[in-house]
Amino acid sequence: MQSSELRSQFLNYFKKQGHKICPSSPLIPQGDPTLLFTSAGMVPFKPYFLGIKKDLNRAASVQKCLRTTDIDHVGTTIRHLTFFEMLGNFSFGDYFKEEAIAWGWGFLTKEMKLPQEKLFITLFKEDDESAKLWKKFVPESKITRLGEDSNFWAMGPTGPCGPCSEIYWDRGTEFSCGQSTCGVGCDCDRYLEIWNLVFTQFDRQEDGSLKPLPRKNIDTGMGLERLALVTQQKKTPFETDLFWPILEETSKILKTNPPASPAGRQPLTPFAELRVPAGTPKGPSVLAPNPFHIIGDHTRAACFLAAEGILPSNEGRGYILRRLLRRALRYGRLLGYPDSFLHRLVSPTLKIFSEEKGIQSAQKQIEDTFRTEEENFLSTLENGERLLKEILAKPGTILPGEEVFKLYDTFGFPLELTVEAAQVSGKKVDLEEYERAKTKAQEIARTGWKGSGERRGDIYSKVSRGWPHFVGYELLDTETEITDILDDSGNAVSSLSAGSHGEIFFKETPFYAEGGGQVGDRGWILDSSRTKKLAEVLDTYVPVEDYHSHKIKALSEIKKGQEVYALVSKEHRHPTMYHHTATHLLNEALRRVLGPNIRQAGSLVDAVHLRFDFTYPKALSYEQIKLIEDIVNDVIRKDFPVHKQAWPKSKVQEWKPATLLGEDYGDKPRFVLVGKKKFEEPDWQSQENKFSLELCGGTHVDHTGEIQHFKILKDSSISAGTRRIEALAGPAVLEYYKTLTQKQVESLGLNLKKLDDVVAEIFTLLGGSKKDLFDGTVSMIKDLFKNYQQHDSLTLEDLQVREKKLREALETVITQEKKLRQELGILKQKALLTAGDKNIKIQEINGIKLLSQKLEGVDAPTLRALCDRWRKENSSSVIFLVSTQEEKLSFVVSVTQDLLSQGFDSVKIAKKVAENLSGSAGGRPDFAQGGGKAEPGWEKVFDQMPALLKK
Repeated sequence: MQSSELRSQFLNYFKKQGHKICPSSPLIPQGDPTLLFTSAGMVPFKPYFLGIKKDLNRAASVQKCLRTTDIDHVGTTIRHLTFFEMLGNFSFGDYFKEEAIAWGWGFLTKEMKLPQEKLFITLFKEDDESAKLWKKFVPESKITRLGEDSNFWAMGPTGPCGPCSEIYWDRGTEFSCGQSTCGVGCDCDRYLEIWNLVFTQFDRQEDGSLKPLPRKNIDTGMGLERLALVTQQKKTPFETDLFWPILEETSKILKTNPPASPAGRQPLTPFAELRVPAGTPKGPSVLAPNPFHIIGDHTRAACFLAAEGILPSNEGRGYILRRLLRRALRYGRLLGYPDSFLHRLVSPTLKIFSEEKGIQSAQKQIEDTFRTEEENFLSTLENGERLLKEILAKPGTILPGEEVFKLYDTFGFPLELTVEAAQVSGKKVDLEEYERAKTKAQEIARTGWKGSGERRGDIYSKVSRGWPHFVGYELLDTETEITDILDDSGNAVSSLSAGSHGEIFFKETPFYAEGGGQVGDRGWILDSSRTKKLAEVLDTYVPVEDYHSHKIKALSEIKKGQEVYALVSKEHRHPTMYHHTATHLLNEALRRVLGPNIRQAGSLVDAVHLRFDFTYPKALSYEQIKLIEDIVNDVIRKDFPVHKQAWPKSKVQEWKPATLLGEDYGDKPRFVLVGKKKFEEPDWQSQENKFSLELCGGTHVDHTGEIQHFKILKDSSISAGTRRIEALAGPAVLEYYKTLTQKQVESLGLNLKKLDDVVAEIFTLLGGSKKDLFDGTVSMIKDLFKNYQQHDSLTLEDLQVREKKLREALETVITQEKKLRQELGILKQKALLTAGDKNIKIQEINGIKLLSQKLEGVDAPTLRALCDRWRKENSSSVIFLVSTQEEKLSFVVSVTQDLLSQGFDSVKIAKKVAENLSGSAGGRPDFAQGGGKAEPGWEKVFDQMPALLKK
């Protein structure tokens, strides 16, 4: 039976038992900042298990899951996978053990038609109730009672918990460890757990006692990959249709046969040259790492992570993606393939999941992410090989564990290969230090997701009503009631005093909670008479799913149950709306200019600016940025209506709006349409009538004309294959040009002053001549500078014209100043050369002349010219010239040709001088130059020169 059939049969079976069929949530957990990834089928249902939500009694799902704890063990056993699909049925205070056991047994034996004699049961040793129920289906000899460590589930040290019962499949004696004690629960691969039924019936107290829960829950989980292994009669999950196409394509690319065929029964081929990683579970079933299994598993996991917009990085979720890709690529190299290949496995992987529409549309995004990371890794891997040689070459017989981990973490070098290389060289790795370094790195990875200043989700279980009726799409103010209050420590309280901080919850609210890239609203809470401010709303956010919280600072006493008036700040909401709708226009403009394959990778929308991340392999040209900007401003000028409406989820497939992968839009998603016609009006989706269509829960303007203006500030790279545009919309654009124009006026003033200073110096050198050094352009620029001091009353168009004129004027002044400064340098050089030896100091030391001179404001070319002149006009001489400018100085040293044969060297002399000036120097034996700091007392270098030459 194919895996797609297994999914549908499972869901259909439980649909018949009255379960609501829920789609898989994303791998990035929604509303739970404490989780790195969705790691079990029950994760999306936590609010129901905690009793926070009560609108659902029973559910079933096929949930995409990812567990990171077993990455290093994948390929060494058949049990460990990173990405897997969990089949699960759940009850929230509805049915309990009897139904869960009966339905579980019925599905396996009747729907899957698995032979009953090959199924075995485990349960918690004290759970007599479950034992009695199981005896209706299996003899007592097939029931094994186990301890709390394996058959008792708990959410934490305290809180919901309960016994569990597992269903095992007997794979036969050929998979047994051969020990006389081998039986159900043994670590070998004979008995394979395929389904776990968790009976959440207790609440563990602080003293360890178990108190019965008023609402008992059922949480079951069965791995699709294990069920496929059993029903398709394979020896490993990697031979099922969920993996085999990836392994086949890997074999074609690497020109190496996979370790087994899906039809055959050949044993797995061990790769003897690869050692089992430290910490791998022990037992007869543990093999040396199988590269094909590692590549297959990691490719699947990485595809789903990249599809949700995760990019390789050195922390958090990005760290996991990077680790998966690099480990898979490394094992490809061990099979003798030196180049990148993982991006070529994306297509066969996505064919396995052909029913997953979201991931299909992300194929190019995934391939680009893979290809870029592979190229980066292959370049670092060569550096890693060099570092390994350096470490091995160091004296001593112990390799520092921290350096070995750096090889693994930075360059992707596996521990087992480093250990083997060390053994060949007669050395050992400090494994304890390695583990400490590894633990430290894992903690760094966790800082990218865990904690991050967020509160624990269980704090909010104290709140009686977490999700208010939201009226903020239509209103910015409303009369409402405070239903709950949390103080700054997370305690449920009845009131907050003036000056204190906390969180409050409303019966209904106009405040938008941060989500979809848009920041939360700010504003005020007034008393019911609207005359007194009770609190300032600092932020509105969703700390955990289904909790709409308002962070406040109390200005007066505020009480639970109090009738109040909630008021959103227009000054914050309106510009945020301008930026949010502008983000939609930008997204569509990018697609039209760069192509339909670009995908949104994230965004931030607030009252000050917008930030939009998208997949694209290279920097945008000036022409592309200008065109994108023009398209957005054109739509703003046309003043298109912006339609916002929630529609059934089926419309997503029909209308194909732009979406952000990994975002959960709910059962009735909200569509935002920018176009001439309303939803479902005749011809509403034509190119002429529709500009953009997105799923979005944020707040938006009603007409694009409200945005007024749009300006792209910056295009930059945030990671390989991902760009970021920063932009402004609304009145912020006008303020930007005012600020920019003022800065240019100030810069023009400074540069005009520099120009006047240069002119004054030239006039002085020319003896006060009134020679006209430039045409009337500069005079016109000075007039422009005088007239462009005020900008407050100007329109955007006037400011743009003024900004352009100022920019051009500034370029002209800078060019003129540079040109005149060059002329000034030439005049100074002529003046110095004409002055002859008027200011030169000549000393004789042991028959050698020292010619030295202190100068001011002389540039390097002039110093060199002077030095060349003195060298040509003198013999048996050393020339030393120094010029100061503000706090810096430069100097030259030259030795005449006849002194070179006597061992004199300009470079050696110059470096000694530089040491005394905290500077540096270099050059040739006959000429050298250097620089340093003109600190107080620097002139003593002239006094030191005679002694230096005597040496």
